[in-house]
Order: sequence, then structure tokens, then C-alpha cells
Amino acid sequence: MLQQIDRQLFDLINRDLTHRYLDLFFSYITDIQKTLPFILLLALVIIVLLLKKRWRAFYVLLFCAIGCSLINIVNGNLVKQLFQRDRPLDVILRTTHHGSYSFPSGHSTNVFFIAMFIGMFYPRLRFLLIPVACLMAYSRVYCGVHYPGDVLAGALFGTITGYLFFKGIDQLMKTKLKAILGALLVVLSFQSFANVDITVEDPTNDKPFFPWIWEDQLKPTLKVASDKTSLTMLASGTVAIFGVHEFDGKIYDYNEGGGNLLMDKETATDFGKLGNGLANIGILAIQYVADQENSLRTARALILTSVSHVSIAAMVRRNRPGNRQDFLPFASSFPSGHTSSAFAMAGSMAYSYGWVGAVPAYTVASAIAISRIRENRHWASDIVGGAFLGTFWARASFGVKKGEEQKDAFMILPMPVYDGGMISAVKDF
Repeated sequence: MLQQIDRQLFDLINRDLTHRYLDLFFSYITDIQKTLPFILLLALVIIVLLLKKRWRAFYVLLFCAIGCSLINIVNGNLVKQLFQRDRPLDVILRTTHHGSYSFPSGHSTNVFFIAMFIGMFYPRLRFLLIPVACLMAYSRVYCGVHYPGDVLAGALFGTITGYLFFKGIDQLMKTKLKAILGALLVVLSFQSFANVDITVEDPTNDKPFFPWIWEDQLKPTLKVASDKTSLTMLASGTVAIFGVHEFDGKIYDYNEGGGNLLMDKETATDFGKLGNGLANIGILAIQYVADQENSLRTARALILTSVSHVSIAAMVRRNRPGNRQDFLPFASSFPSGHTSSAFAMAGSMAYSYGWVGAVPAYTVASAIAISRIRENRHWASDIVGGAFLGTFWARASFGVKKGEEQKDAFMILPMPVYDGGMISAVKDF
């Protein structure tokens, strides 16, 4: 029924509501980003921003380009592969032929992402960006390359991701972690501005999506999560959590009294913002392009950690120190979500690349964990629970089949005490 309505609307726009002047207009605007005037205008805007040292506007534009690159990777290699909807057939084609799948529209996703992302930073520009986005989206149907449903889905996808990306980047730009911000820009901007067609192999190997998710992704991971080593980790983690729980009150009082838990409050705030999950998404997107096999394992670790974190928090419903505000609609102090995701990523980097990935990843993860205590956002035992949770799912996600050699890796867990902290390290041989 919905597909029939979609086709009828398509025929109405593509065949009936047409005019020769509209043909010229929409065939030009549908791919305006490829035209020389647009490229020259964009170059002029960048030059002016640099000359006038409008660094905030330059960063917004740069991160917008980075976001478009990331969303193109997700849209082209995941979402479209999931639905595999063919392009419209028997159409009046007014632009170049496109060979990829139709749902959702990549152009609509990108242009609404841009409208939302830039419009959130500069609200006055919304009156220009939103009409342009609507014209671009409409042109995809008019020119015969997308159904209306593709365009609506792309507009919704782009708007939501644009808003979420804005929230993360806005927080990142407010921090004083300039080195991290600069490194992120250097790594991501190359791909964002390089005019390269990214091609990534289909990880499913033409296997139906949902059977592939269960048989190739979840089932092997859950099997490793129930082996003897995993059960030993759960027992050790439980003992450590209850052990540190005895110090929760002392650490809280010491911290509230102005005691120094390894970092000052301003640095803790910055690391707390870094642990909001945006950096993990960026790292995962880059890894998916450069190292697809390990990126799938990393994705499993992050997703299962997040699901477990929310599930455990919903069951425990522990209040935060000082009854501080919760991000979930219920008390969710245990375990720490920032810490669990940070250690899931750190463990994944350790299993993927050994010491080279482990040292910086665990350093940042430990700093994020300590920052949550320093800000009194979590009890000390919440942090230990989050660290064990992330480490547990990293190991389970990178578990190997019998007879294969496991990669060299090690795990680091923070163990805070009321007047400082210590680090527990475990090495696999």
C-alpha cells in the first residue's frame, strides 16, 4: 500500500508537475555541489574565514564536512545495504544515472544534515538553509532518481544525525583539549575534503542481514561471553566492585572537601565531555573504512556494552552522588556509561592493534573514568563496574575460534581510593 502511494506520488512529480524551465532548474540544483560556481564560492568562503581569523565558523564548516563524510559512509555501506531498494524504473531521467540503492536518499540526508548542523550554530541561516534543503530533496524526485519515501527518510535521517552531531561538536568545541581537537581534525579532514569515492566491501557477503547479525555477530560473541575466562572476569569484577564500594562515601566526602583526585576540576570537565561517545563514533567510522574486520568487532563491543549498561542501570537504579541529574529517565549511576564505553573502545584497540593501540586508548579511558569521580558524577564503584563491563565485552567481541591465535593484548582498570588511586593491569600471554 505504502509503496503504491510512493509510486503514484513519484509519477505525479516526475511526469505531471513538470515544465521545461523547471527541468533546467532542478537538473542544475540536484547536483549543484559538483558545479564550478559552487566550488569557487565554497573556496572563497573558506579563504575569507581564514583571513579574518573566524576560527569558530571555520571549525563549524570543517566539522560539517567531516560529518557529511561519516554519514555518507554509514548511509552507503550500512543503511542502503540493509534495505536494498532499487532505483525508480521507467522514469524521465533529468540527471546522471545512479547505480547505488535508492533508500534513503543520500543527497537529502546530506543537505538536511547540513541545514540542521549549521542552523543550530547559526539560527538566522535556517531561513536560507531549510528552503535550499527542501528544493534539493524535491529535485531528486523530479529528476527521477529517488522515490518520495527515499527523500523523506533521508531528510529525517539527516535532521536527526545533524542535531546529534551538533550536540557532540558543540560540547567538544567548548573544551580546552586543543590537542585532541586538532588531532581529530587532522585525521578526519583529509578524508572529508579528498574527492575520493569510498568503496567498502559488503561485510555480509550477500547473506540476509538479520541472520548475519545473529549467526556471524551476536552468537559467537555471546558464546565467548559465557566461557570460563568470562565467568572468572565477572566474579573478579563483582569482588572488586564490592571492595571499592566500601570507599564510596569516603571518596565522595574527600572530593567534596576539595581533595585532589589526580586531576583538577577543569581538566575533569573536559575529559567528561570527551567521553560522551562522539569520539568513539568517529574512531569506529575511520576503522570501518581502514580495517573493516576489526571495526565490526569494535562495534559489537560498543553496542553490547551500551545495551548492558542501560539494562543494569534500569535494574539497579542507583542514585548519583548528591542526587545529581540523570541522563536516563531513571536513577542510573551504576555502572558509569562514560567509563564502560571508553574501556570497551580501549579494549577493542588493544585487541586490534596490540600495544600501539592500547597505550593511548587506555590512557584516555582511565582519564575519562577518573574525571567522572573528580566531578562527583559517579561513585567510585560505578567507575570500577563500568571499566569491567567495557573490558568484558571487548574481550567477548574479539574472542577467537578454537585453533586460531589470539592477538596480544592487555587490560588496565582504574582502582580509586579516597586519597588517590591506583591502576590494575592484566596481561595475556
